Amino acid sequence: MILSGRRINDNMSRHIAEKVLRLMTKKKIQAVNSNILVMYLTFKENCQDIRNTKMTDAIADLDSFYANIDIYDLWVNADEVKYEYGLKACYVAGFFISSNKAILEYGNH
Repeated sequence: MILSGRRINDNMSRHIAEKVLRLMTKKKIQAVNSNILVMYLTFKENCQDIRNTKMTDAIADLDSFYANIDIYDLWVNADEVKYEYGLKACYVAGFFISSNKAILEYGNH
Protein backbone atom coordinates (compact mmCIF):
# COMPACT_ATOMS: atom_id res chain seq x y z
CA MET A 1 0.00 0.00 0.00
CA ILE A 2 2.80 2.42 0.87
CA LEU A 3 4.62 1.61 -2.37
CA SER A 4 1.45 2.24 -4.34
CA GLY A 5 1.07 5.66 -2.72
CA ARG A 6 4.73 6.43 -3.44
CA ARG A 7 4.27 5.50 -7.12
CA ILE A 8 1.24 7.79 -7.40
CA ASN A 9 3.14 10.64 -5.75
CA ASP A 10 6.21 10.13 -7.94
CA ASN A 11 4.12 10.27 -11.12
CA MET A 12 1.95 13.24 -10.09
CA SER A 13 4.25 15.82 -11.69
CA ARG A 14 4.05 14.06 -15.04
CA HIS A 15 0.26 13.86 -14.65
CA ILE A 16 0.09 17.62 -13.99
CA ALA A 17 2.25 18.44 -17.01
CA GLU A 18 0.17 16.18 -19.25
CA LYS A 19 -3.04 17.72 -17.94
CA VAL A 20 -1.74 21.23 -18.68
CA LEU A 21 -0.70 20.21 -22.18
CA ARG A 22 -4.07 18.53 -22.84
CA LEU A 23 -5.89 21.67 -21.68
CA MET A 24 -3.69 23.82 -23.92
CA THR A 25 -4.44 21.55 -26.86
CA LYS A 26 -8.16 21.66 -26.09
CA LYS A 27 -8.00 25.48 -26.08
CA LYS A 28 -5.94 25.40 -29.31
CA ILE A 29 -2.89 26.89 -27.59
CA GLN A 30 0.37 25.77 -29.13
CA ALA A 31 2.77 24.36 -26.50
CA VAL A 32 5.96 25.22 -28.38
CA ASN A 33 7.12 28.73 -27.42
CA SER A 34 4.08 29.21 -25.20
CA ASN A 35 4.34 31.22 -21.98
CA ILE A 36 3.57 29.17 -18.89
CA LEU A 37 3.45 30.55 -15.38
CA VAL A 38 4.07 28.06 -12.59
CA MET A 39 2.61 29.31 -9.34
CA TYR A 40 4.07 27.72 -6.23
CA LEU A 41 7.24 25.72 -6.26
CA THR A 42 7.30 24.84 -2.60
CA PHE A 43 6.66 21.35 -1.35
CA LYS A 44 4.29 22.39 1.44
CA GLU A 45 1.73 25.14 1.73
CA ASN A 46 2.90 28.34 3.45
CA CYS A 47 6.45 27.05 3.83
CA GLN A 48 9.78 27.93 2.22
CA ASP A 49 10.78 24.28 1.87
CA ILE A 50 11.71 23.43 -1.72
CA ARG A 51 13.30 20.09 -0.85
CA ASN A 52 11.54 17.14 -2.48
CA THR A 53 9.33 19.38 -4.60
CA LYS A 54 7.95 17.53 -7.60
CA MET A 55 7.15 20.76 -9.42
CA THR A 56 10.68 20.77 -10.83
CA ASP A 57 9.82 17.50 -12.59
CA ALA A 58 6.64 19.03 -14.01
CA ILE A 59 8.63 22.07 -15.15
CA ALA A 60 11.14 19.77 -16.88
CA ASP A 61 8.28 17.97 -18.65
CA LEU A 62 6.79 21.27 -19.83
CA ASP A 63 10.23 22.55 -20.80
CA SER A 64 10.65 19.55 -23.11
CA PHE A 65 7.97 21.22 -25.26
CA TYR A 66 10.17 24.35 -25.51
CA ALA A 67 7.77 26.43 -23.46
CA ASN A 68 8.85 29.68 -21.82
CA ILE A 69 8.35 28.98 -18.14
CA ASP A 70 8.20 31.55 -15.35
CA ILE A 71 7.94 30.64 -11.68
CA TYR A 72 6.02 32.71 -9.16
CA ASP A 73 6.17 31.82 -5.48
CA LEU A 74 6.10 34.26 -2.58
CA TRP A 75 7.68 31.75 -0.23
CA VAL A 76 10.82 30.70 -2.06
CA ASN A 77 14.23 32.29 -2.02
CA ALA A 78 15.03 32.94 -5.69
CA ASP A 79 18.77 32.47 -5.12
CA GLU A 80 18.19 29.08 -3.48
CA VAL A 81 15.95 27.94 -6.33
CA LYS A 82 18.57 28.96 -8.87
CA TYR A 83 21.35 27.23 -6.89
CA GLU A 84 19.45 24.00 -6.21
CA TYR A 85 17.60 23.56 -9.51
CA GLY A 86 19.04 26.07 -11.96
CA LEU A 87 15.63 27.72 -12.27
CA LYS A 88 14.72 31.38 -12.14
CA ALA A 89 11.95 32.19 -9.67
CA CYS A 90 10.35 35.60 -9.69
CA TYR A 91 7.87 37.67 -7.75
CA VAL A 92 5.84 40.08 -9.84
CA ALA A 93 4.16 42.73 -7.70
CA GLY A 94 0.46 43.10 -8.36
CA PHE A 95 0.18 39.90 -10.36
CA PHE A 96 -1.51 37.77 -7.73
CA ILE A 97 -4.93 39.38 -8.15
CA SER A 98 -5.03 38.79 -11.90
CA SER A 99 -3.67 35.26 -11.48
CA ASN A 100 -6.58 34.36 -9.20
CA LYS A 101 -8.88 35.13 -12.10
CA ALA A 102 -6.92 32.72 -14.30
CA ILE A 103 -7.22 30.00 -11.67
CA LEU A 104 -10.96 30.57 -11.36
CA GLU A 105 -11.36 30.45 -15.13
CA TYR A 106 -9.46 27.15 -15.26
CA GLY A 107 -11.67 25.73 -12.52
CA ASN A 108 -14.86 26.67 -14.35
CA HIS A 109 -13.99 24.76 -17.55
